Parts: sequence; structure tokens; C-alpha cells
Amino acid sequence: MLEDEDEDEDESMLPEMAAIAVDSQPGPSGLNINRKRRSTENSESEVSPKRAKEDSYNAAVRAFKCGFKGCSYVNDFGAGIVTHFRTAHPNEKPSVLRNALANPEQSRFDYFMKYACFYCVKKADTIQDLLAHWKQMHKIAGRRSQDKPFLFRASKIILCFYCRKGAVMPEMKSHFASQHPGKQPIYLDFRNPKRCAECDFTMGIEKTDMITHFATHHQKENEYANGWIDFLTDDVVDKILQLNSVVYRCEKCDFITDNKTDFTIHYATKHPGFRVEFNEYEMEKCVVYYCAFNSCKSSHNSAQELAQHIQFHIPLFKCQCNTSQCSAQFRSFVMLMQHFNATHPQHDLHYALKTPDEYKAVLRSINIQFWNGFVMTLDDARRAGNRYGSYDHFFKYIDELCAKSVAAALPSS
Repeated sequence: MLEDEDEDEDESMLPEMAAIAVDSQPGPSGLNINRKRRSTENSESEVSPKRAKEDSYNAAVRAFKCGFKGCSYVNDFGAGIVTHFRTAHPNEKPSVLRNALANPEQSRFDYFMKYACFYCVKKADTIQDLLAHWKQMHKIAGRRSQDKPFLFRASKIILCFYCRKGAVMPEMKSHFASQHPGKQPIYLDFRNPKRCAECDFTMGIEKTDMITHFATHHQKENEYANGWIDFLTDDVVDKILQLNSVVYRCEKCDFITDNKTDFTIHYATKHPGFRVEFNEYEMEKCVVYYCAFNSCKSSHNSAQELAQHIQFHIPLFKCQCNTSQCSAQFRSFVMLMQHFNATHPQHDLHYALKTPDEYKAVLRSINIQFWNGFVMTLDDARRAGNRYGSYDHFFKYIDELCAKSVAAALPSS
């Protein structure tokens, strides 16, 4: 366990600390505003030895913590946590977690993610940094571009098994090629370094467990492994959708923008002499589906519309004649019946609907674009299990349309 330093620490050895004085001064509107003024003078008399000791201790907080419920043990190394488990929790499977206190950035919900520009390879740690990139590189001056609005994706940070470098997948490929040539690429989950980044496998005490796992199950890299998008849960998606979701609306005309600078320029040019009033409004929560399968460029404002459109790309009805190896597929039930009557007249009608796994190539070509610019594919939503790709959402409409097609073709009883 962590040990406290000597209680009788020499006060003269404490680091110098700047004091912060708070003055109460009248603001522009006459209200008192607390303004912070930093003193350059040493103020050791105002800082107790105990307080200075606590600051020093907090600065040295450990990087990893025990994953056993209720245990507060921390260590600089994951191996130290494993050793701790052997003695403190001998009957439990070791669980090594990253200590959020060791890195203030991890107090953010998105500490394990990077935001990726939709138009280029730029990645950023925060949405504000990515917005700055978009404004500089992709935005038409003065207003949002109609051709290139602010759009972004989210990517999960993974760890290199050999050196623990953290990066998103494209960067990690380059890392392995330059730093570990000839070695089997092995990726770990950033949030739990004991877990495989591509699936749910968690290694035990021996590192060779992960090496064997990758050699057996991930010899060939799968860019569509569920592990790459498993973080897109409903909870995380909801938090992403809160980012960049405010617009500023002018009270004197119809001008709307999501950028404070543009709003200020608008007031200066269109309403000179008036004080700028930043009136914040939440963006209208609209979702648009864009299909890009086989160069399709259609857009749809609801999952129901998309379900109707997708039938043009996918022959959902499969012939399943019991006595032949027929593999015919059709876009409508009427076409399936015509096929059966012409090809299998002596057999009863048997058919099946395609499963989403059978047309996942189409789902990967459909982007779900949210009101704040966030984009994910329909297949990502399906595999992550969030509500935008659940069977109670889009695929329910597919089943309903197929059922209506069958009911319309069969004679009523």
C-alpha cells in the first residue's frame, strides 16, 4: 500500500506557493465581480505544512488501481496490482484498472476517445480542438459551408501490448510498422489494459495469455471487430450529442449560427451600435440517414424512410426450396412467388428473410448524421447495441415492410 511521508517534514523544504488574493470590484453593470489577482510574493505563512504535504502526495498519485470492488489499492505498475491480488484477493481474478485520479483528463467522459474529422485524417482530444481545425481548414468564411458542414466521428484509443503507447487504430498501425516490425500486432483496451481491444477476452496473470489469444483469434486484422465500436453505448452517444449542440439566434433578424465569433461579426455589420446579446438555443434534434451504397447519394429523414429505401439495394427474400440448392433472392414477395411457380411448381413455398449480417456491407455504407455533426454508420450502431441500430428501431421497420409485402401478395383467408 502507499506509505505516508514523515509527519515531521521540515517546513523550510516546502515548495514556494503563490497566494491568490480576491478583490471585490464593481463590474461594468455596477455589480460586484470577484476578480482573482495572483500575488508574486511568497506566502509560506498562509500555507500549512500539512496542506503542502497533501499537495505533494496528490501529485504522485499512482497510475493503476485495484479492480476489486471496495478496494482502494493503487500502484504505478499494472504488475503491482496483479501481485496485490495474489495476497489481498487470492481467490479473485486479477483486474487492473487505470486510476482516473492519476490523470485529470480521465475525469472527462471521453478520456478514452479521440474525435476524428469527417473530411481528413485529423484527430483531436476535444471537440473544441476539432472545431478549430474545421474552421481553419474546411469552413467557408462567415457561415457554415453547405458542402462541408462540421461533421466528426469518434474513435477509441487502444494500447500497444509491447510498450503501452496509446493511439487510435490508424496511428497504431504506423506505430507497429515503425517500432515493432515483424511482431504480431496486439492491441489492448485503454480503459482496461488486461482486456483485448478487439473482443471481450481478458488475460490472466501471464502476458502470454494475450499473445496466444491474438495468435489464435486475431491473426488477421479485422477492421470491423466489435471491439473498435463497443464504446458507442447509449450513455456515451447521449453525452457526445450534448457537444456542439447550442446555436445563437439573433433577436433582430433571422440570422442563426453556432459560432460566437460569427455572431459578433453579424451584429457589428448588420446591427451596428447595438449591444451583442448571445441568446443560446438548443439545436433542433434531427437525424438524417445518408446512403452511399453503390454510389447512392440519397438522404432520409427517418428510419422508416430508410427501411423503405434499403429494399432497392437488398433482395431480402431468399428462396429455400427443400429439395434443391436454389439460392435465388428477390426484392419483393411477389417476385419470390413468381419464381416458385415457375421453378419449383411441385414444392410448397418456403422462404426466409436475410439477417442484418447478410447485408452488413449496405449498413456500413449508411451514415447516421446527428444534429451536432456526429456521424456513425448504421452497422456501428447495430454492433454497439445502441438504440439507433437496435432491433426495436430500424430493423423493426424492415420486418414490418416485409410482413406487409407478404400479406399483400397472399390471398386473404
